Amino acid sequence: MSAPCWERRYALLRSPIVLGSEVVESVRAGRFHVWSARTIEEGIELLTGIPAGQRGPDGQFSEGTLHARAAGRLERWARMAEESVAAR
Repeated sequence: MSAPCWERRYALLRSPIVLGSEVVESVRAGRFHVWSARTIEEGIELLTGIPAGQRGPDGQFSEGTLHARAAGRLERWARMAEESVAAR
């Protein structure tokens, strides 16, 4: 069984960086990886393996992206809240 993604991956948004000797050794041994990301969206994809997604001209996110999943969940919660208020 492989380690959870948060133990295997680490995305950095700033450089230059100074890594401790334990981190350097873990990288050399293949137990830890360091990647750079220019944007939060790149970091999301590095850490989750799921594309972050960008809004299209219609204001919607591409299906299967993390942002589309989050938007869908927020929309469901909003509908549930409205239904709960209407039922009172």
